[in-house]
This record gives sequence, C-alpha cells and structure tokens, in this order.
Amino acid sequence: MDAGNVATLNAQVKQITLKDGSTITLNANSRVTYSLTKNSRNIELEGMAHFEVAKNPNAPFVIKSGNNQVTVLGTGFDVRSYSNKPLQVSVNHGKVRVEKMANNSGTLLESAILTQGMRATENPDLKTKKESIFLVETHVNLEAVNWRQGKLAFNNAPLTEVISAIETRYNVKISVLGNAPKALRNNNHPTLKAEFNQNQDLNSVCS
Repeated sequence: MDAGNVATLNAQVKQITLKDGSTITLNANSRVTYSLTKNSRNIELEGMAHFEVAKNPNAPFVIKSGNNQVTVLGTGFDVRSYSNKPLQVSVNHGKVRVEKMANNSGTLLESAILTQGMRATENPDLKTKKESIFLVETHVNLEAVNWRQGKLAFNNAPLTEVISAIETRYNVKISVLGNAPKALRNNNHPTLKAEFNQNQDLNSVCS
C-alpha cells in the first residue's frame, strides 16, 4: 500500500515519485491524494499536475476531480482541475480517457479518448443537452507553457494561456481591460515568449 497527501503553495512546484515508478509533478496551489494497491491506483486532484504513469494493466490509474474522471492507459499528461476553472486534460504521449459523470447517479454522461497532442476542456456554459461536454482540440502546442521545472516559461504562448498560467501560479484573478478582449477573440491574437524563475513575484512577472 502506497498512500499520501501532498499540497503546494503559491509559486511552488513539487515532484512526487510513487512506489510503482509513476511521477506526479504538482503545480502551484494544488493538492493531490493518492492510494496505490496491487489492483488499483486511485488519485484525487485539486489544482493542476503533470503525470508520468508507469504501465500496469492489472492496476488502472484513475484520477478523480469532482464528477470528472481520467483513466490512464500508460502515458504522460497534464490535468488542470482548479475549482474556478473548467477541467482541462492535455496529453503529451500515450492515451487517456476523460469521463464526465452525473452528479447524483454516477451515470456516464460523456467520454473522450485523447492521444498525443490532444486536449479536452470541459465546456462550462452548456445550454442544451445536444452540446458536447468536452471540447476536444488536436495538434495542440503543449510546449507553449512550461511550469514543471519550477520556472514559468512561455514559448509563443497565446495570451489566454499566459494569463491562465499566471493566475494558477500566484492564485490571483487577472482582468483584461481596454481593447485586449477583442484580441483574445481573434484567431491571430498575440503570443508571448519569455521565461521567469521561481523566485520572481507577481509584480515582476506582470511588469
């Protein structure tokens, strides 16, 4: 039995190595609870983490966040599940299954299979039952934002992803003023290439 509970603070990144060889890199302001047995590997996540999962067909690796569930088929991927943001799963390599369960019954409402370079984001503004719960993208630039080594690096990252990464690291809410919202809705919106170390505070990053 391998079990534990790990949390991070503002601008803090931690790596956890599980007994099965899997690693969890926990982003800032996040918490993970894990329990591994011979036949199961269960994870509960609040926040954001990158997972590198050791293959073991006899012990499914399952990540739960509220009514969302991610089942791993041996892979490397990011899961974002902060309470104030929609669930987002990005796959670096391998394959995962993302599922949305009903609040009360636990009935499966929708699932999506993701492979390398794909991303699924929960749709927070569903208006009809015909709309998809998960919005799936392909050929995503997964190197646009890099946070796993403690630094915060942007490699031609869209402004929306830059804002989200800064909000995540410093546990703040950033409001965009002026003409910027039009740019954010434009497919040709600005990108950023920059790198910030782990010791830089919010003011120095945003200045």
